[in-house]
Amino acid sequence: NQMAEAMQASPAEQSTPTLGLLNTTLLKSFDLDLQRVAMSRKMDELANAGDRIREAIGATRKHEPGEFAAPAEATRDESRQSVQEVLGAVLPAYGTGGVLLDVVADAQPPVFPEKSTRKKLAIAAALGIFLLGAIGVGWRPILCPSARSAAELALRARVQVLGSLPRVPHVDLWSPLKPGTPLVEARRLLADRVRSVLPGEGIRILLTSPGPNDGRTLVATHLATALGLRGERVMLVDACVREPRPQVGLESLVTGSPSARGLGEFLSGDDVPLLDLARCTGLGRVLLVPRGRALESPEPLGSTRMKTLLGDASRAGSVVIVVGDPLLRRVDAELVARSCNATILAVRAGRTHVSDVRRAIKRMSEAGAPVIGAVLVAVREPFMEID
Repeated sequence: NQMAEAMQASPAEQSTPTLGLLNTTLLKSFDLDLQRVAMSRKMDELANAGDRIREAIGATRKHEPGEFAAPAEATRDESRQSVQEVLGAVLPAYGTGGVLLDVVADAQPPVFPEKSTRKKLAIAAALGIFLLGAIGVGWRPILCPSARSAAELALRARVQVLGSLPRVPHVDLWSPLKPGTPLVEARRLLADRVRSVLPGEGIRILLTSPGPNDGRTLVATHLATALGLRGERVMLVDACVREPRPQVGLESLVTGSPSARGLGEFLSGDDVPLLDLARCTGLGRVLLVPRGRALESPEPLGSTRMKTLLGDASRAGSVVIVVGDPLLRRVDAELVARSCNATILAVRAGRTHVSDVRRAIKRMSEAGAPVIGAVLVAVREPFMEID
């Protein structure tokens, strides 16, 4: 009505600022009313389209879980036509044309399980790791038959470990070592432990090993050196008389020209005084009786002449170290042990089998010469602290 009155006003009245502003306001209000009516119609159309979509969805056949059979051809065409009609009515409300609806593929069963199995898999993995650890502990003696540290050797072989010598690059036996190095400290500790177990003068020690190349020569050299530095008079006796003289061995410790005679000649019947057989070494107060001529049989090692020689060596030195053949190869070490006060085994870390160490200990115990301890040779640095 206001708009009609404003339009019936005279041109002079319409030209006034108040009427002009009123006309503009009324036109904008009318335009907003028209837009509101259009939006209301669109909302009604969308509501009706939603109802039709829900009806179409509800009319489709519901499948049971696990049943995904394809619908009949007629039902599928009707569903497609119904959805097409609904979309044809809805899309024009947004200014979009119709859409062509086509079936791409029939419904298929889901490829993923309805319930997650991650929890079961995690439990199974934890149980598998536990079982592998238990099997590893049980199979440790089979997978790793040797000992790597003094604590492991003492636990598995049930033997007292007197000392451990660290693994070092190859050096000559007589080469001097710098004071304070791990090897120097290790052999000093070894000498202290040996003398605490075997005090007194004239002690005779048999140094042997379960098998060859287990470090008998190395242990004998460092033990004799450490005892000599303590002021002891040490006598080394090479009793491996059934083997030829090696190019590198205890005889490399001799200073000057090597001796032509040794223990083999003495046991064969040569009347040679001990002082003529003993040779000076580069290890200070350490004398060496070389093995000399090779013997065919080991019986002389258990003879009276052998006992006589070791008795003279005990009176000449405070400690006598006799290096014998490997225990599990020959009977030589058992024969020599009858003339000694104690037996020490040399065991190479990571190489000598623990089962061989136990066999050697049992064998010496049955022979009446029990083993008082073992020395672990060539121990890697991370295992030197495990004692």
